[in-house]
Amino acid sequence: MAQSAPTPTRRRVFFVSWRWRLIIPLAIVLTLMAMAGAYLVALRFGGGVSTSQDNILLEAVRGVNTRTGNLYQRQLQEAQRIAFTVGVPEAVARNEVDVLQDTLEATARVANLDSVILTDVNGVEVLGVQRVSIPDVDDYAVNSGTALADQQLVADALTGTSGSSGLVRTPEGILLFVSTPLRSDDQIVGTVLAGNNMDALTAELQGSAVAQVAIYGGEAQLLQTSLDLDDPTRQALTLDTALQRQALATDGRNVPVRSLTISGVPHRAAYIPLNYGQSTLGVVAVLIPDNLPFATGVARQLTAVMAAGIAGMAVVVTFVGVAAISSRTERVQRTAEALAAGHKTARTRMRPVDEAGAAGAALDQYANRVLREQNAMQQTLQRQRRETNHLASVLTALPDGVIVQDTAGNLTFVNEAARRLLNTSTNIQENFARMIQKISGSNKRHTLAPGFYAIGDPQRIEMGEKMLNAQAAAITSVSGEQVGTVIVMRDMTEMVRQEQRRERLLQAVEEQVQAPLQDIARASAYDDTPLDDFTREITKRAVALQKLVVEMREITTVDVDEIQQVQKQIRLDTFIWAVANEWRQIAQAAGLQFYVSIERNGMHVLGEERRLRWAVGNIIDNAIKYTPPGGSVTLEVTGESKGQALMRVRDNGAGIAAAELPHVTTRFYRGNPVTKTGAIIRTPGMGQGLHTAEQIFKAHGGFLRVRSKPSIGTAVYFSLPVTSAQSLDLPRLQEDFEGETVKLPENQFPDLRL
Repeated sequence: MAQSAPTPTRRRVFFVSWRWRLIIPLAIVLTLMAMAGAYLVALRFGGGVSTSQDNILLEAVRGVNTRTGNLYQRQLQEAQRIAFTVGVPEAVARNEVDVLQDTLEATARVANLDSVILTDVNGVEVLGVQRVSIPDVDDYAVNSGTALADQQLVADALTGTSGSSGLVRTPEGILLFVSTPLRSDDQIVGTVLAGNNMDALTAELQGSAVAQVAIYGGEAQLLQTSLDLDDPTRQALTLDTALQRQALATDGRNVPVRSLTISGVPHRAAYIPLNYGQSTLGVVAVLIPDNLPFATGVARQLTAVMAAGIAGMAVVVTFVGVAAISSRTERVQRTAEALAAGHKTARTRMRPVDEAGAAGAALDQYANRVLREQNAMQQTLQRQRRETNHLASVLTALPDGVIVQDTAGNLTFVNEAARRLLNTSTNIQENFARMIQKISGSNKRHTLAPGFYAIGDPQRIEMGEKMLNAQAAAITSVSGEQVGTVIVMRDMTEMVRQEQRRERLLQAVEEQVQAPLQDIARASAYDDTPLDDFTREITKRAVALQKLVVEMREITTVDVDEIQQVQKQIRLDTFIWAVANEWRQIAQAAGLQFYVSIERNGMHVLGEERRLRWAVGNIIDNAIKYTPPGGSVTLEVTGESKGQALMRVRDNGAGIAAAELPHVTTRFYRGNPVTKTGAIIRTPGMGQGLHTAEQIFKAHGGFLRVRSKPSIGTAVYFSLPVTSAQSLDLPRLQEDFEGETVKLPENQFPDLRL
């Protein structure tokens, strides 16, 4: 039986692109080269800065000298700042300790001084503050009365020398002071001493962790050291007299140096004079460990190794960064190609942590927005289809006629109501064309809704025996191009007939009322005999009836567009006098004084004069009706504010109750005015005069406001927009429309301003 051949084992194959086959070995070689080069360069430069033990010691000596000079300058500046502080010399001269204490403590704390002393001209301490050496306490003790004249730095300052220094022993230890004279009116009245303790001096002179310092007094006594040593060990720092003299005699070049052992550690010490300003106060020893060259060599080797490691890491990080950026860029590219191929859900899903991530995130946002817009567009199209079908159903059921025509003139939609209004289905096209021709003659356009704008104003079109109200509108596309026309029609035949009948009736009533009213007015104008009460009542009722007729006519004619079309420029003062002359005789017949006050002449307003005369007259009529005989009515132009001419009519009549005042401009509202005695005032009217007047002023761009106090009077404020005067003089009426402006009687009218 033949055996089958063994199945060969399939080995897993890892694909590695040629790009990585080349980049990885190149990166390894570059890393090794960078590490070797960095090691050699660091070692080379490290050897170049190698220095001997004595050179390091001398460098530390120069640093100590520099820091000593800096500390001296700071102390001297603080002493001089105190000396020149306003009030300090005078307070020292007058021995005012309380005045000086706060100043010295604040200055010492800000300047980080351990002690500040003020003496008088005899060298006696007036006030001194010194930092207290208590753990966790930063405060100053106060002292006075110490005689310091025997101190050389005090004596120098009293002779006018500034900048003397010295070591002074105090209960808190030895302090290093700098002095300066204290002057008042060019006279020395004392001295200022600014000082720090030896701990501060030692910390300032040390300057680094490598070098240590020891400070010796004038008798070679060890005063302070930066080394933490016990008393037996401090004996190693003893300074002999010969070495002290040698140190004091050095000029900075021949510095004496010796070796010594401190706590078992060999040290090298250099000795220099402690020069503080112009004074030499002792000797400073600068000490460094004697094994520093070895430490420096080891540090140089470590530095070279670290430089090599850093160079290698830099190459590796650069390689990894380039690879990461390359992969992220490829990810963006693949996603963009997938989106271009129609895969709507392809995304990079990258965070915007770098430029590639920002590009990927922006691509994802763009893809999401496009997807949302596509979904929204699909939903919109579906909704539009549903709305189109619904709109067609609604238009078909509308009682108004609706006709739609495309740009070629073809009717695309006609509902049943339109067919009935246009009589028959055979002449719809012809009647529609005539209607379009009549309506589209207007150039007026205004937007009704997105995609629709009206063509002209609604028109009344006579169609046989019918009167139709038709409004045409253009249908536009998104780009603004007209794609069709729609007309909405309504049968207005019966309404027009009612308007005609009402107009004829009102005309007849007005003619019947106007004739007797004019006869009464002429009789009252030429007859010096006062009218009796009955005649006045007839006049009052006739005027009310005439006003009632006018109100019935005006109530349906306050139209903003109509008013704006017919308004013209009106000289305001001429208009006011014309209205006043119309109502002057009526006011006199009612036993009232009628005043006119124009504070500013020459203003012009835009308006429809007929309606404005009626509106102002209605306000004056109300003032006459509700003011008892013997009262006063005034018509005023009070000036201009914010482009509005301000006017008002005031009376001292019955007034209006506070509860009724908010409703006086409401149509058909009638209040219940009463006299001062409580009697009800009954006047004819429909309760729509102030309402119609307010609508007229609003249609002109103005306002109407009413203010009133019962039994005191009423003020009606109203305004009209001001316009500039024309270049040509306006024609003047020949009637008596002007007169002298009168000064109103004092305290006759209440203050009812807005």
